[in-house]
This record gives sequence, C-alpha cells and structure tokens, in this order.
Amino acid sequence: MSEHDVFAVPAVPAERRCRAAEAGWPDGLIDRMAARRWPEWRQELYLGLPDVEQIQREMADLERLDWGLQVREATWDDDERIADLFAQSTERLGDWDLTVERGPNPFAQMRLHENGHVKVVVDRGVAVAASMYSGRSSCVGGQKLSVGWIGGWRVRNGMHRSGYGNLLLCAPEAALQPFPAIRYWYVRTENVNALGFVQHAVQDRMPEPIDKLTAAVHHYDAVAAARPDSRVRPVEPTDIARCVELVNRTHHGLDLFRPYTVGFLEGRLDDGYWGPKPSFVAPVYGWPDLHVLEDGGEVVACAGLWDRGRDLREQWRHRTTGEEREVTSACVLDLGFAEGRADAMAALLGDLAARTAALGRTTLVVALEFLPDVQGAVAWAEPTVERRHLETIVFGEPGFEVSAAVTRPYTDLVYW
Repeated sequence: MSEHDVFAVPAVPAERRCRAAEAGWPDGLIDRMAARRWPEWRQELYLGLPDVEQIQREMADLERLDWGLQVREATWDDDERIADLFAQSTERLGDWDLTVERGPNPFAQMRLHENGHVKVVVDRGVAVAASMYSGRSSCVGGQKLSVGWIGGWRVRNGMHRSGYGNLLLCAPEAALQPFPAIRYWYVRTENVNALGFVQHAVQDRMPEPIDKLTAAVHHYDAVAAARPDSRVRPVEPTDIARCVELVNRTHHGLDLFRPYTVGFLEGRLDDGYWGPKPSFVAPVYGWPDLHVLEDGGEVVACAGLWDRGRDLREQWRHRTTGEEREVTSACVLDLGFAEGRADAMAALLGDLAARTAALGRTTLVVALEFLPDVQGAVAWAEPTVERRHLETIVFGEPGFEVSAAVTRPYTDLVYW
C-alpha cells in the first residue's frame, strides 16, 4: 500500500512555519514533526516551549524509534489519527453508506467503559485499522460472570483485504485486558460485510458456537418528543442510594445487567476524576447529566443523558439518489423508576427529549425493549425501533464450563 496518497507527508501550514521560524527553530524541525504525524495540538504545545535544544533532542530520540508497521494500544497522540480513520471508514448498509465519525474526542465512548482498550494498526504514521474492547463483571442467566464487549472494528477505505484486519486479530492482547467467560458484540442488521468478517474472524478460528439473537432500542425525534417537566431536577449526592434502588428494580433479571451499587454509580458520574479536570480533558458524562423526577417529595424515576452526538455522528448517504442525512443523538443511561410509575419514567424521558433538542441533537435513544409499560406511555411520540444482531460466544476449555446463555439482553447504550 506504499503508493496510497494517505501516506504522503502532511504539509505544514504557512502560518505555523512562520511561527516556528520566529521562535528560532532550525530549518526542517517543524517538517520532521509533520513527517512523524505529530497531532496539531502537540505541535502547538512545542511551539510554546522556550528550550529549542531540548525540543531537538526529544525529536532525535523519537526518530530512533521504529517507524514501520505497528499494532498497539492507542495513546493520547492518536486522537487525530483515530478520528481520521473513522471519518475514512465507510459501512455499506443496503442502499446506504454510513460513516460514523468520532471526534473531537474519539475516545469518548470508551471513557464510559470499564477496562476499556483501543487497539490501532499504524502504518508509517497513518492509522489504517482499529478495534475496541472492554471487560466487566455482569450477570447472565442469574450467574455472576465476566463479560467482554467487542466493537469499533474499522479498516480504512481502499485498504480492505490488505491484511490489516487480520493484524488486529493476531496481535497479542494487552497484558491487563480481562479474558472473559462470554464475549459479545452488536452488528447492524444490514451490515453484510461485518457479518462476513465476524464469520471469518471469530467463528472460523474458534470451535465454540456463536449464539445469535437481536437487541432493540427506541429512537425518538428530539423535538417531537420534547415535554419539559417542572418535577425534574439534577441529581444530588443524597439521591444516589435511591437511584441505585430504582435502576436495580427496573432491570433485575436481565442478562448483561450489572447490579448497581452506590460506589459504582458515583464512580460513573465522577467521569474518571475526583476534583477538577485539566482543560484538555473534555467531560463525557457526569453528575450534571443525571436527573431525577420527584413527585410528592419522593424520587420516583431517574435517568442520565449522555451527549453522544458531541463526539459521535452518523453520516448517511444513499448510493443511488445521493440523499444525505446526519444523525446526532443523546442516549439515556442509568434509567430506573418505581413500581407502577411508568408514567413518571415517561415524563422524565419527555424532559430529557427537550434537553436533547436544546443540545442541537436530532434523536433521543432509549433502551426500552423489556419495558412495555414505558413504551406504551410514550407511544404518542411515535418512535422508530432499531434492531441489531447481538452475537455471543462462550469461552470453553476442560474444567472451565459456563452453562449460562444470553436470552433477554439488557442494553446499556454506552456499548451500542
């Protein structure tokens, strides 16, 4: 693939080149950074450093590293590479082409995962393929098990059948990556190429059978479903125990549901940090995003709003007509309500739809597959139902037997 245009050395903007000269940088130093495909933010950071000799020494040290084909864990410096890879990786779904853009923070979704990993194939500084993985504790068939999610498989357009996808499969796993009893993944129902890749990548390589079922989520037009409710307010620390009780009551018994604890929910809302975050760490989902509905002095429903569209956007294009549409969504997380209060849950969803519209997003996504009472309470909003293949594989070896199987899957939208 050496002839591909993507491997051409990026041009240095004239304005940045002038500032490098004004800062006393020797000729060619800024070009060496561009040749190593340093992200723009790092180039800008170094332009603000006073010690030019230190910059040159560091650049020389980096140039000693192997600059060939790498399969490795993604780093902070890969943010622009990963965003560019996803922008140049198209899925074919029936008559439509779909590009799922990730950025400005391409790692936002994985920040919400436990034990998340992003593996990337880098060829001469260009990200040409990637995959994502996370592992967590969960319950399946009433058993406590470790489960692993797989997703985010991408190979850059024009580079399929070049072996990059196989490199992701055969490269060693991260040393601290959990090895689960059950692995699972979602595939869009019309993504024939992805289904074929799964067949090649997983089923042809492993003796264990793949169990196949479907999972569904509801999409609500944010403007049409918007109904602000004065009973809704932001969560307070004193509400957390009640929210945990509501979430566990709502999803009890579903496969892939991890029973909440106060510590788990608080940790999720802390967004990975106690106290303030550095300016370059953008928030993903936290305390301001979880809301409760209080009725008669009692919290009877809770749900959080993850602004998925801030960092993930779906660009659809019809191959025949050329029609284009952009889908930006907000996803409901940590949903729970009191027994007999589907009406309160529906009211809270209407309020979150209004907040979704205020964010400028097109769609509110909610996992209501096993909550028919709530579905009925918001049927007036006329949602569309999206179904995906949910495929699972159980690890097996002598002395290690798992009898549980996923049959009624809980859908946490951070894994969707």
